[in-house]
Parts: sequence; structure tokens; C-alpha cells
Amino acid sequence: MHPKLQLLLDTLKWFHLMNEGVIKYSYTQHSTLLPDSVSINHLNRWRTRLHTYNLLGVYDNGVGFGNVSRRYLLNQFYITASATGKNAVLDSQAYVLVTHVDIENNHVGYMGKMTPSSESLTHSEIYQAAPHARYVLHVHSPLLWNKYKDQLPTTSEQVPYGTPAMALEVKQLLRTITSKEPQVIVMGGHTDGLIAYGSNLDKTGK
Repeated sequence: MHPKLQLLLDTLKWFHLMNEGVIKYSYTQHSTLLPDSVSINHLNRWRTRLHTYNLLGVYDNGVGFGNVSRRYLLNQFYITASATGKNAVLDSQAYVLVTHVDIENNHVGYMGKMTPSSESLTHSEIYQAAPHARYVLHVHSPLLWNKYKDQLPTTSEQVPYGTPAMALEVKQLLRTITSKEPQVIVMGGHTDGLIAYGSNLDKTGK
């Protein structure tokens, strides 16, 4: 095969993968053990509730959508692992603890048996930009996305999900929000994607 044709095919394959819910960052697994899995119990119940409402789950093509997280220590947080959307109920092993995020090098360090959600970078920037936030819920809803796009704080349509650019875009939006009540932002470049964050899980979920 001609080298230029092979390069084109490889590029198209890369582009397809980058937009099909796969991990977009490099990562380092520090341990398979979680230090305190009990702290995710309430979050896990809300995750099941969101799954019941089809705000979190898996598409017909097998690609999962939606994730939830809880701040643990400083900027460390528990988050649902990648490829868990198909399961209505998760156990503690389906969560990981993100211990470090290097946004410039697109790298994540974590503890747990599975790999962190592709949206880990965005969750990290929210926890850093909003010190009061203890929970982040990322859901998909065509109805809500179309209704609130550009009505609520909305990221650029040119910024794809799961990238440092999306994380930094969200961070910029949060700088314009001063309220400590639960907030919702719309991901303009991530069709159907919305993020809610706040200090109280029940209020944030509702």
C-alpha cells in the first residue's frame, strides 16, 4: 500500500477512535487498591438513579456515556471507570481514585483496577476551579441539551470532549460563575452532554 494512503487510513482510524468514547489521555496506575471505597456509596446510588432515567448508560453502538465523581482529598476524586455505562448498578471496583492530573501533558494518575473515565480531565478542572464543589455529574440528554444550549453557560462547539481543551474551556466558564449553589453547564462540542456540580449531592442531582 502506498505510504500516503496508509497514513490517510491511519489518520481516519485515529479520528474515529478519538470520537467513539475511548480514553484520550495517557495514564499511570499507581495501585489497584482504593483507600476508602465506602465514601462512594451515596454517589453510587445517584449514579444508578441517573442510569434509570437514561441520562447515563450506553448507546446502541456500545459506546458508553455519562459519568459521576466525588471529591476525596483536595483535588483528588473518585470517578466511574471507563466502559461502565452498560451496567445499571456498579460495585466499588467500577470506580477509580484519580490522584493526579497533568493537563499540559494530557496525563492522569490513578488508583483502582479499571481505567478512569475519558472525562477525568474535565472533572479535575471543575474541582480546581470551584473549591466548594464536592460532586460532578456528567449526563447526556438531547432534550435538555437542545433546550439549554447557549441559555446556560455553554462551551465552544469547536472543543471536543475528553480533551485538555474541553477541560480548560470548562474552567474558563466556571470563572464567570460566582454562585455556590449547584450549577449546570452545557458542553457545546459534546452533543447531548451536560455537567452539574455542587457541594450537596442531592441538590446537584435534582
